[in-house]
This record gives sequence, structure tokens and C-alpha cells, in this order.
Amino acid sequence: MKHYSRKKKAIGMAIVCGMILGTQLSIGREIAWANEEVLDEFYLDGVVVTATRTDQTVKEVPTTVQVITRQDIEKRQSRTLRDVLQNALGVTLWKDFQGRSQVRIRGSESRHVLIMVDGKRMSGELSYNSANAHEIDRINMDNVERVEIIRGSAGSLYGSDAIGGVVNIITRQPMKKQGSINYDYSFYEHGDSAGPTTSIFYQDINETGNMSWKISGSYNDSKPFYVDNEGTSNNYFGKEQNIDFGMTYTAENGNRLSFDFGQLNEDTQRSEAGQSYHPMMPKSDKINKNENKRTNLSLSYEGEDAKQNWSVRAYQSKYEKEYFIYKQTRRNNIVTIPYTLNSFDWVNRTINVLEGKDSWQLGDKHLATAGFEWRQDKSEGTRIKTDLNSKKPSDEASIDYVSLYFQDEIRPNDQWLVIPSIRFDHSNLFDSAWTGNLASTYHIADDTRLKFVVGQGYKTPTINELYHAWEMFAGSAMGGPGQYFQGNPNIKPEKSWNYELALEKDWNDKTTGHFGLFRNDVKELITSTWTGKYVDSAGNLVSSMIPTKDKLMTYKNIPEARMQGIEASIQHQLSDEVDLNFGYVYLDAKDQGSSQRLEDRPRHQLNLGLFYHPKDTNWQFNLDVVSNIDYWASKDGNITTGDKEMENSTFTVVNFLAQKDLDARASLYLGIDNLGNYHDYNKDVYGRMYRVGINCKF
Repeated sequence: MKHYSRKKKAIGMAIVCGMILGTQLSIGREIAWANEEVLDEFYLDGVVVTATRTDQTVKEVPTTVQVITRQDIEKRQSRTLRDVLQNALGVTLWKDFQGRSQVRIRGSESRHVLIMVDGKRMSGELSYNSANAHEIDRINMDNVERVEIIRGSAGSLYGSDAIGGVVNIITRQPMKKQGSINYDYSFYEHGDSAGPTTSIFYQDINETGNMSWKISGSYNDSKPFYVDNEGTSNNYFGKEQNIDFGMTYTAENGNRLSFDFGQLNEDTQRSEAGQSYHPMMPKSDKINKNENKRTNLSLSYEGEDAKQNWSVRAYQSKYEKEYFIYKQTRRNNIVTIPYTLNSFDWVNRTINVLEGKDSWQLGDKHLATAGFEWRQDKSEGTRIKTDLNSKKPSDEASIDYVSLYFQDEIRPNDQWLVIPSIRFDHSNLFDSAWTGNLASTYHIADDTRLKFVVGQGYKTPTINELYHAWEMFAGSAMGGPGQYFQGNPNIKPEKSWNYELALEKDWNDKTTGHFGLFRNDVKELITSTWTGKYVDSAGNLVSSMIPTKDKLMTYKNIPEARMQGIEASIQHQLSDEVDLNFGYVYLDAKDQGSSQRLEDRPRHQLNLGLFYHPKDTNWQFNLDVVSNIDYWASKDGNITTGDKEMENSTFTVVNFLAQKDLDARASLYLGIDNLGNYHDYNKDVYGRMYRVGINCKF
């Protein structure tokens, strides 16, 4: 009864708030409909800056890009970047055993996808298999104007970490005084609450237009999801607070000085109930607790005139993590020892960047862009060990990068755009490398385009892969061996060749179709592997006969992996009331040496989006369907210390959202995620979930 009273209370609060605001705001719905038409046009012909670092339309840019606009975010009432990406073509989302979100594009490794905010990297956890862990759950979408997704390598412009693709979150730029407040409450069908999320956004500009600022914040109180009656939660739960502030000064000559500050605070935990193989054997319950903090600072200066567009920026992103494990012992469900601190880990990661670029016109047919980047990636803490024989409780390591790149946009005629680019990368730990890219768009007709891309990628190992030292699972006498990860300072950088060929066509300004072939060959692919040795909790070699041993895991290079396939999509305006999006991806992802499929990837993926806005009403409806067919994964997800048993599965997730405009500035919505009630905890699909919320603009 407690769960259902909580539901009624949340729904009642949202409805009452909506009714109050609906009586106070007076701007008509016609304005909202007019804005909708403008944004639809922007979706098809909007400006993209990520693919070439210069202004290009979606139709013109050779690289395959998907733009998710502000309107799309509001259509679905997306509260996290995960909500935004789950319907993107060629994107696969999953979570590892610690609840960390992972992103794959066209079958790439998640650490090959670079996630940025306004072109800036963010520090975060360098987990054993990802460099973007958690990030898609941490970004406040109220501060987002659009999301640009590059499918395919962007290594020649963005370097390491971008050989699989790029997700660039473009934040909103203050153009007028406005704000918004959103409250969202979610709960699962069986009664467990997913928790409330509250977010706020406000921006303003002075009368002269030379000073603008914005502020946004969010608060999320996620709840535990229990898969049994023993007290084990399948997720990390707790409080998350996020605040971002930005200010821009525009001089009389149009040059802009911008300052940005952001801070994230998390206090989350996961509970694990102990197991016993005999009624009289003690059970050890465990609480895993994380206290995370990230601080972002940025200062940039940019300007333009009739001949060039330039910018210079310095920024820092610092991530601080403290990890606690508390244990208690009980026998026959009777607590004999209270919770006590069992272990403590801490990790700090800091990214310092100084970068600049300049674009200038070279005659009528050339637009040149040149840029540089200096970046330092530094980690320190108890999970870092540069000397395997060291007994120090903590260690530190850093990698310094210097990069130069050049790009030329060549237009031989009105039909043809050719973009060659070249990049030089140097680091203090690895050999220097040159990479290049050649991309082209050829207009066969006014409504038909042929696009071609061939390019190289280069990715150096992370500090984690070089110097990781962490007992991921603890071995036990009755539960078997644990898992201890140890870095490998001898692994080599990854290199890739990326190929794309696509044909696009428009029909009557209401329909756009895309058909493409892609292939990405990655040499020296870094993966985790069991060494065949056993260690204790400190990483010291021990005999395999010791009951509490850990299997020693490390990293190695696979000679070559290949991700290739076919993708097709169509965007069609069925009528003034109905928009339809459909996409299909066929993926063949294999280790070329063993011919084994790469896991956590579907062979086929189908995406369907349907938006319905009846005329002369204040209702709108959104339906999204994502079907993963022939999904190759381990039966026990990533929770394993030995050989994994693999299986194919097929699952479909259907999300529905109904939204009612109380007037032009307030809307009430009710959503049902996973309408078919599909369950697979290893894929982070927990069954049917209901969402209710209200969005108010002022």
C-alpha cells in the first residue's frame, strides 16, 4: 500500500501544479505550434559543428550525423542523455555490473566513443572497459540545445577516444530571458520507485545584448531496485546534484569572452545480501558506497570577421571518487556483527586542456581550418600502481598529449564538396602518429547526394589500462575465486581504418532517406584477459589452492577486429499531424583472429519513432520502438570471474508518452517505458515503468 500511496501523491502533485500554472499563463498555443514548424525545418537542414569543426548542414556534411534537437528532447521529455540516445540509429546502450552506462556506435567499443559537452572532454571513471562510464546518466538535459551524433571515426579532428564516433552535447546559448522547471516521478509496475527528478533552467541577457548568463541545476534521488527478497539491489541508488553556470561577454567588435562552471555531487550505494551454502554458515552482507564529485571550469575567447573564425580555450575537468565497502556478518538472518568499514579506495582524475583553432577563406573554393590541442590526463589513487612491486598505498600517473590538425573544405563546383584532413599526435609515453581522413559529398541532383568517407584513427591506452590495480571481486572460501585487475604497461596503441559510403535522397521536402555501408577495422584492439595466475587482495601471486584467491586479469591486444554493416533510415512527414522515423542497422562485429563475435552487440537493430499532434488540440503523442535481434551476450552479463557462457537473445522495448499542453508555457505528461514489460537485469531492462511529470516555462 505504501508504494501506491506514493504514486497517487506524485500524480496529484503534478496535476495540481499543472492546473495552477495553466490558470496563470496566457500565451496561446499557436505560438508553440509555430515554433514546432521552425524546429522541424532545423532538424532537416540544421547546422552541425561537430563533424567538421565548421558550420555545415546535415545534408551537406559528408560524415553520417544524426541531430537530436531541443524539440526532440521535449517531445520525449528526456531527462538524461541515456533517454536521448536510446532511440538513436546504430547506438547500443548497456550497463556493466556496477551499473555504469556504456555507449557503442556501430559496434564500436564504448571507450571508442568520445562524449563531449560543447566540444569539451569530461573527466570521469576510467573503468576497465569504458572511458565514458556514467556520463550519459549525469548530464542535465534542460541545459541542452541539441545533441550531435557522429557515426564513424572522427579521429583526425578529435584524436584519441573518437575512433568509433562522437557524441557532442551542445548547450543552450542565452538569446532572451526565459526559464523552465521540470518535475518527473517514475515508478515500476511492481511497486519499486525509480525516484523523483527535479531540474531548473534560467537564462538572461541585458538590454544592450553584450552580457548574457545562464544557470541550470538538477536533483535526482534514485531508489533501489530489488531483484529478490534477500536485500540485494540491482542498481546503484542515492542522491545526485548537478549545477552549471555560464556567462558570456560580447565586445563591440563581436568577439566573445565566455566562462563556464559546473559541479556534480553524487552519494550512491548498492546493497548485496550475503549467501550461504549451509544454514549454520555465516552470511556476509555488503554495502558498496560511492561519493563522487566532478568540477568543470572553462574560459574561452572567440571572434570572427569577413575572412576568418577563430577561438582559443582553456578548461579543466576534475573527478574525485571515494569508494567504501561496509560489511556485516549474520547467522540464520540474525546480525552478529554490525556494519563496519571493510575497505576504502579513492581515485582522482584531472584533465587539463589548452586548445585553439582558426578557420579562414582561401579564395572562393577553399575554407581551411587549423588547430592545436595540449592535454594532460592525470590520475592518482589507490587503484593506480606504476610499479607492480611497490607497496605504496597509492600512486599517480599522467599522459601528456600534443596534437595539431589541418582541414580544407574544397568546393570544385556547386555539386561537389571534398574535405581532406590530417592530424599529428604526440604523447610522452607513446610514439608519435600521423592520421588522415578524406570525405566527400557529391550532389547527383538537387535532391540526391552521394557521400564517401575513408579515414584513420589512433588511440593510446588509458592510464587505467597501463597501471590499473584493483580487486574487482573478492574471492571467498565458499564462493570461489574473485577477480583482480592489473594494468599492462606493454600494450600498444590501437589503430583503425574507417570506410563509409552512403546515398541520401529527399522527396518533396517532407521525406529524407539514407542508405549506407560502413566498415571499421581496428588493429591491436585492447581487451581484458585472464592471465592464468592467482593473486591475493593486494595483487601478490598465490597458489591456486588458496580458497580466497583472485583470478588475475589484465589487458592485451587483439591483432584485428572488424565492425561492418548496413544502415538505412527514413524520415517522413505523413501529414501535418504525423511524423514517422524508421531505421535499420545490420552489424557484423568480430575478432578477426578467432572469428568470434564481439559481445553486447545485436546483429540487427530496428528503430521506429512515431509522433502524433492532432490539429486544434493541446495533445501530442510519441511512440518509440527499439528492437534488438540476435543480441550476443553472456548469460550472466559482466558479473563473471571465469569463462562466460554466451547466448543469443531478441528483445524489444516500446516507450510511449502522452503530453497535454496546459497552455504555451506548461505541459503535463504521462509516459510508459518498456510497454511490453520485458525483463533482463543484465541489460539494464527492469520491466515496465511509469513516468508522470510537469514542465513549466517562464
